Amino acid sequence: FRWMGFEEVGREVITFSVLVCVGGAVVLSPARKGLQWEVIKAALGKKRIVREIDASFNVYRGHPFTLTGIFILSVLMHANNVVATYACGRALGIDVGLTSYLFLVPLIVMISCIPISVAGLGVQETMFAFFFGLPGVDVGGNEATMLAFMFRFCSSFLWVIPGYVLLLLWRDRPTVATVAQETSYDAAQENP
Repeated sequence: FRWMGFEEVGREVITFSVLVCVGGAVVLSPARKGLQWEVIKAALGKKRIVREIDASFNVYRGHPFTLTGIFILSVLMHANNVVATYACGRALGIDVGLTSYLFLVPLIVMISCIPISVAGLGVQETMFAFFFGLPGVDVGGNEATMLAFMFRFCSSFLWVIPGYVLLLLWRDRPTVATVAQETSYDAAQENP
């Protein structure tokens, strides 16, 4: 990230990514008992959301191939977002290298996920204008905002059609009640 003056941010992003991967591996692994996960879970609080998150980890822990597939699909979707944004930028005449997009687009997406507004409306557009206006990138505010609108259209509205088709094709997906039953069954087997 030296080319943009983000040496510290680059290290922090990589460190955060490694910590998330290690934490996910620990929470999903059988090492939970050795780490006294129940004590840690109790210390986090007796709130319903903590129990639900733990229960969902219990359900998915038994499906490593599903998790691997979802992880690969997630990486491909993010790469698709970056490449689509790069193509939109090229169409707008924004001459910034692909490496800038590889760093800035995921960062903007993460920031726009902070629940400040409905679906990140306005936040994402402001972040595009801010980050693409930084020294070293130097894209005008109007071009960056237009790029943000094109990104929103490509990443949100164009995916509605394939999502609807998948919804129609996968009618036999599990219901919330089925997942809850699996969770209670798995929890009962873990704690006899």
